[in-house]
Amino acid sequence: KRLDIPDWAVPNLIEIGLVTDNFMPSGLSSSEAAILANQIGTELKIDNIWSVFGNYWGPNPNSMRAAYNRGMDQKKTIPFLEKVMPAIRG
Repeated sequence: KRLDIPDWAVPNLIEIGLVTDNFMPSGLSSSEAAILANQIGTELKIDNIWSVFGNYWGPNPNSMRAAYNRGMDQKKTIPFLEKVMPAIRG
């Protein structure tokens, strides 16, 4: 099972250490993984982001949505987004 992610995005995200070669989160907290999923999903206009990434990355869509909400309240989220967005946008 593989998400339809543009070829250029995967190497960018691997290079900065956010995902593995198998496009799984690498060393991220659940909140960081959820924020990454949301940014990828938003940028690529993926419908049902939580269902898609929650089932692909786990543990489930509701847990991922809750982790995203927790993450958006954390101070470290802005620096994380500043790292993520250039990689996603290429």
